[in-house]
Amino acid sequence: MSKHLFISPEEAADRLAIRELVEEYAHCADRRDAKGQMALFTADTHFVVYMNANDPTPAQELDSREALAPVFADLNQYDATTHFVGQSTIFTLAANRGTGELTAWRTMYSSKMRSDV
Repeated sequence: MSKHLFISPEEAADRLAIRELVEEYAHCADRRDAKGQMALFTADTHFVVYMNANDPTPAQELDSREALAPVFADLNQYDATTHFVGQSTIFTLAANRGTGELTAWRTMYSSKMRSDV
């Protein structure tokens, strides 16, 4: 059951905008648009990646938009990728800041290898 009895139109718009931001991230990734991906983040972004749900230690932790460049460029090694955006939770939402968590699944294909992550 939802914890929200009422959501203002402004909060609903913010939540939709966050979901669309996540979807744009996946769209850019699958089209190798690293500049587009980077533009989705603030200059002082805090980007954390967990690869193992049973391990509380992040696989990657980056603290700036510029630090994301090599991560996004790494996708160029694959012939194709598909990012499936799953569950997303917004923990906090304020006027100009929010925190949340996203679960996603990525499939990569290379003529040299196949890997599901």
